[in-house]
Parts: sequence; C-alpha cells; structure tokens
Amino acid sequence: MYTKRSDDTIRVHLIKDPAEAEVYSDILARRHYLGSSAYNRNTIMHVARRGREDVAVLTWEARTRHRFGMRDRLIGWTDGQKAQRHRYCIENRRFLMLEEGSRNLASHVLSQSVARLNEDARRQYGHDVLLAETFVDPSRGYEGTCYKAAGWTKVGLTEGGHGPESWSKKLYFVKELGKDALTKLRAPELSAADTRNPRQTVLFLEQLDIKGLKERLERVPDYRKHVSRYPLVVLLVLVVAAVLSGATNTKEVWRWVSSLSPEFLKTLGCWRAPSHTTLWRVITGVGHAALCKELCGWLAQQSKGLHLASSFRHLSLDGKTLRAGSKAQGSQLHVVTMIDAVTKTVLDARLTDNKSNEIPKVVEILEEARVDAETVVTADAQHTQRETAAAIQKKTVGTSLQSRRTSRTCAKRFLKGRLPKRGLSRTLQRIMTMDA
Repeated sequence: MYTKRSDDTIRVHLIKDPAEAEVYSDILARRHYLGSSAYNRNTIMHVARRGREDVAVLTWEARTRHRFGMRDRLIGWTDGQKAQRHRYCIENRRFLMLEEGSRNLASHVLSQSVARLNEDARRQYGHDVLLAETFVDPSRGYEGTCYKAAGWTKVGLTEGGHGPESWSKKLYFVKELGKDALTKLRAPELSAADTRNPRQTVLFLEQLDIKGLKERLERVPDYRKHVSRYPLVVLLVLVVAAVLSGATNTKEVWRWVSSLSPEFLKTLGCWRAPSHTTLWRVITGVGHAALCKELCGWLAQQSKGLHLASSFRHLSLDGKTLRAGSKAQGSQLHVVTMIDAVTKTVLDARLTDNKSNEIPKVVEILEEARVDAETVVTADAQHTQRETAAAIQKKTVGTSLQSRRTSRTCAKRFLKGRLPKRGLSRTLQRIMTMDA
C-alpha cells in the first residue's frame, strides 16, 4: 500500500465543471502518449490531489467497445444479454500520473478512483457498473504494474489491428466492481439491486411507464373524419417512441418505424409499418395543444418516482424559437416552456404568436401550474412584470421573500440603461412489447 505522511493525503475528486474538465483534457492532450480522449456527458473524470497539488488524471467511459471477443468470452454472455448489459461495463480510457518517483503512488490513486466509481456512476448514469476494463500497450514498455498492484486481473493479449492501419497488441485488464460481477453479467436475469438505483434522481428509458403513455394518448381526440386502418393512439405511440430513440424529424421517425419487425408491430395493433405520408399527416394534423397537455402530464407522472432530498421545487420558464420550424404563413414558431429544474422534466409548453407575446402565455401557465410557498420560479428579465409577479403571489399561501423582491423590482422605473444580464431503441421496443 502507498505509505503517506500526515501532510501527504491523496484525495480523488470528480470534475463537474466543463471549464475545469477542458483544462485537464488539455493536459492529457499534451502529456499523455495517446492524447486526450473525447470528453462528453458520459465521461467520468477524476483528479487525484495532494492538498492543492494535482497528482494524477483519470477518465472513465461507459461506452466501451461493443464488439470485443476477449471480453465476451470472459463473461460468457449471449448476444441478447450483451445488448442489454453492455452499459454495466466501464473502461479506463486515460490514466496520467503528473508526479513520478513515489513508491506505490499510482496503484494507490487507481484504488481510490475505483472505490468511488460506483458513487459517481449512479449520479452520471443512474445505476452501478459491474466491470471495469482497460488496455495497456506493452510495446511502449508498460506492463500494467499499477493495475496488478491495485487488484486488477490480467486477461491476456489482444490480437491487434489488421491492414494498413494496424495497431500493436494490448494487454487487457479487468476488475470486478462487486461480488460475483461476472456471474451477474451472464446470469439469466439481473436483480433490481444491480439494474436500478434506489436513490434515482434522473429519468431513464428503462423506468418509463409505456402503458401509462398509451392511456394518456388515448385521450387525444382523433382529428380524422374517416375511420383509418391505423388507430390514432398507435401512431402517436410510435412517433413518441421514435423521438425517445433519437429521431429529430419526420424522416427519421419513419425510418425508425420501418425498422420494426412485423411481429412487434402486430403487438401494437398494426398490420404493417405506416408510410411516411401517414406519419407526416398525424404529426401535422393532430391537436398539438391536447397532445402537449397529455405528454407533459405523463412526464410529470414519471418524475414522481424519483428520489428527492426535500420538497423543494424549482420551475424555470423560458421562450424559444423552434429551429427549422415555421407556420403556414412563413412566420417562425415560438414556444414557451415550463421545466421542473429538479427532475429535468417539461411540465407545460405553449405556442405564441411571436417572441414579444410570451408574457400572457407565462401568466396562463402559472395560473394552471402547481405553485406553492416552497416553489421557486425563475425566468429571464423579460418576465419581470407585475402580471407575472401577481400570478405567482396568488398561488402561494403567503407572500414569500422572493415574490416581494420581484414585486418591488417590477414597481421600479428604470430611467437609464437596461436590466443586468443574467438520446436505446432496443430497450424501448422490449418494454413496449412487455406492456402491450
């Protein structure tokens, strides 16, 4: 073990600030022989520090290699299990020591990073990870000594690359992050403790109530005059499922629906995949206000199962111009949305004629929203209006300090200057089939 003095304590910190992560990514790019790995929302970056001095930088990535025979043979899972449980594996992409010469320092830092890995994975991904893996390049003189000292298992040597862009063979190391992790990954079923975080604070696709979505969408009135071969609720479920799977326009929705198997479509009540024209007519012809109301209500129901530290609520209001969207007259589409900033869910959304017409819509949203004395409502400077403040005060039991400040701010007359500036497709198909 790494021997430390009283003033020589090593602590591993999670980097959350994007600006700070960019600084350490630049350090990796300059000092690591592989350069800096791509930093995205799935990356867990750890920095080991002795006091204020940086000792090491580590990055972990959950999106590991999908096709890797050595890992698949080690675990022994089937193709179906691999598709569902691939996210429970995490790879150590970079490990850079900024200080050399201390005995057993690298293995000590690695052990501390692994010890808090599941804690950060729950916050980042919503679940624990079961297996950690990494690759070491022996052609550069590395033998993975620190990994061996930290309790990692050396599996073997990879085959390397082929063709003109070949690469050297790597040593493959793994570490189980829980008791019998490999056995759990190959088991017929995973227990709830392994697949779900009981203190979940973010919505994930696997926890969505698709059956409840169908019941909600059945309330949307059918705008069509003639009986169609496709029920409206089925078409709406397919559109919403395609958007949840990453589709951003009608063509992508149609391609996703066309990729579904005939057997799967029959479970939903379709004898074949709808055409692009059918989907386009539903998206453009359905009552958008009714659809938005039911979808926002369904999202609000999903957030009730989240673990929240307190009853604190934070509602954020903002208006945006929809990209690549326009009305029949050619004018742009503007929408005002209310988002629960704690659960990250959309609670209401309404179209406006133009950006300057947001204030009446915000008042309408606040009159129908659940706002109490423990709710904080935030908006940009455009909404520092008496009408908005009155709508907030009307819904609260007593006038809060924030509301009084808002009222005083709206009563002032500013004579000079301005106000100061202040994507799972297979998983979704599986749970839809189970609820059908």
